[in-house]
Amino acid sequence: MNPDGSIDDKEVPNVARTILQKTAGHLLSMTYRVETGHFSARYEATPGGVSELYLSRNRLYKNGYLISASPSEEVEFLEKGNIVEIVYKGSEKR
Repeated sequence: MNPDGSIDDKEVPNVARTILQKTAGHLLSMTYRVETGHFSARYEATPGGVSELYLSRNRLYKNGYLISASPSEEVEFLEKGNIVEIVYKGSEKR
């Protein structure tokens, strides 16, 4: 922390982590690498379910980010501020 109470930029990765804060399905694994900002999650998605990914765009991903899912044709991403809703449009649990 800085003397004025603000967060020191070098401490941001330790306090503003990317996380899957709502999972529509069964979570299998989730990792976040402080050194790189790389986040990964695997879960069995519930058909029609909506998962919520929190990411700090203005602190951790100033230069942008890439989100991918598999199977990509069955997933839609809806960006709402620092939340990305991940909608599984498939009809079978994956």
